[in-house]
Amino acid sequence: MACTEREPTSSGYWSMAGELGDVKKKMKERRFRITPVLRKEIVCDELPLIEYHAVYVEDKCKIEYVLQILPNMPSETKHLKRIKNGLILIQPATDPLPQEFIVKLRTMLPDISVSKVKVPLCKPVTRRQFLWAKQYWPTAFHLNKQYEALLNGNFLTASEYQKIIDFYLESEKISNGGSGCVIVDLKGEVVAKKW
Repeated sequence: MACTEREPTSSGYWSMAGELGDVKKKMKERRFRITPVLRKEIVCDELPLIEYHAVYVEDKCKIEYVLQILPNMPSETKHLKRIKNGLILIQPATDPLPQEFIVKLRTMLPDISVSKVKVPLCKPVTRRQFLWAKQYWPTAFHLNKQYEALLNGNFLTASEYQKIIDFYLESEKISNGGSGCVIVDLKGEVVAKKW
């Protein structure tokens, strides 16, 4: 608290009621934000991309035949949908296409065009990642309600939130407004305090 020049009251003491009221008012006006510490894979909005060979098949009747000669998708890319608007994923572009595969494709579709597309390397774990990933290529996605609650700030009940704020205020109190530490067990009991 700041000390200011003022006249003593009729009792001979300086009144601190105004200052205490100001401090209490400031405490009520404070906003607290509790942020969970999460793995990078959860908090990032974007996913790494990888290039894939893809073939465009205009005639939808021939897609079934093309799928029969395609190599299996690698197990780590099972999250990817195989087809997007007539474009079919073949394999990662890190490996060249086998010549016998190209010959089979050309006999089936003489005017075939093979290109490279970017697709998400891993499966999205949050809704934000899914929305970002589908701009590149359709993927499988299963909503994890716990992750979404953590990211949206809806992971604590009002009483849990208040308890955490109380622990913070306790740590601030024991250190006279500086940095203090309060250690709490799983039952919510304070087991140690230090400033």
